[in-house]
Amino acid sequence: AGGLAALSKIPACNVQTLGQQKNENRSGFGSAAAMPHAGLIYYATVVQNVPPYLRMKALKVTAAKVTLAARIDLHMSEPSGSAGARMRQEVDDKFEKWEEPQKARMKKALPVPDDKPRKKRGGKRARKLKEKFGMSEMRKDTNKRTFSNFEGEYGDDAMGLDMGMLGNGAGKLRASVKKEQKMAIKKAKKAAETAGQHVNGLSSSLVFTPVQGIELANPNAAADKVAAANSQWFGANSGFMSARPA
Repeated sequence: AGGLAALSKIPACNVQTLGQQKNENRSGFGSAAAMPHAGLIYYATVVQNVPPYLRMKALKVTAAKVTLAARIDLHMSEPSGSAGARMRQEVDDKFEKWEEPQKARMKKALPVPDDKPRKKRGGKRARKLKEKFGMSEMRKDTNKRTFSNFEGEYGDDAMGLDMGMLGNGAGKLRASVKKEQKMAIKKAKKAAETAGQHVNGLSSSLVFTPVQGIELANPNAAADKVAAANSQWFGANSGFMSARPA
């Protein structure tokens, strides 16, 4: 490697190939026995003590520890050698861990069944949630089927294209409570408007005309004109009259 300083500069992937024999001038010989990416460290005792299928893996770990030990020796940070002994112990422990057989998977027992009744939430909020996601009466009638009275094309029932017993039962569908309340409020408001005939507070009898400017006009003149025309042509005592002008 060229000394301790040069060895400390070599990466671990190249340290594991130091001392590798290249297949030069070996024409005619097979290369099956040659170990690729394996140098002198491969034949060390710490690597040879592991099974053959783990030796290349152990070689990489040992080369990495050798590189770290060379850099420690170069800077003399551990003169006692305790760092090297600690790394050797780590390597031996790791190799022993690799050789341990795999642990069989333990089948976990099922939990003890809980026979106690679960607490169910109640109240206004729970009822609203149930009504929101509950099935309506229309959907219930649609899902119902009759026997011996099939009407429709083949496959409509399976595809959900028919309406089931919707409209065939004795009961009638009712709108929801909120919808009924809204309709009642709307009807009451409409009746109050038609009965009272309230005039808008922004209305005025003054009319702006291009001829005279501001002119006082009757706001009910148009309605009186329409009422007079209706009584003339469609009244009970009008009789038959010709629409031809005189």
